Amino acid sequence: MDRDHDVGADHSVVGCLGSVCHDHFRVGTQRVRTDLMAGINEKTGLTDKEQEVMDHLVGAVTRYAQLEVQHPMEMDDFMDSIHRLQDLMAIRVTRRAFPNGWFTREKTRF
Repeated sequence: MDRDHDVGADHSVVGCLGSVCHDHFRVGTQRVRTDLMAGINEKTGLTDKEQEVMDHLVGAVTRYAQLEVQHPMEMDDFMDSIHRLQDLMAIRVTRRAFPNGWFTREKTRF
């Protein structure tokens, strides 16, 4: 049985046959592997460890904002850097949801 399904404009799964289609679905032409989503927060798409990193980024912003301003652009520069880190976290969610469309490595360099 083919368990690939298209997501309709209202984000509902089109062509779902009861309870048998929980392991993946299609968004456009990309197959989403929901079986890889175990242990993932459904609201954020983050693992517990990734959420911890995001929480630390929020903490860094809070603490940095408490420092004395030395330059008029420093908070903008700091926030640009935080946003870049948040982008990196977002791509982790994307790679996990769409493993065929985004390059991943099996082993880390660190």
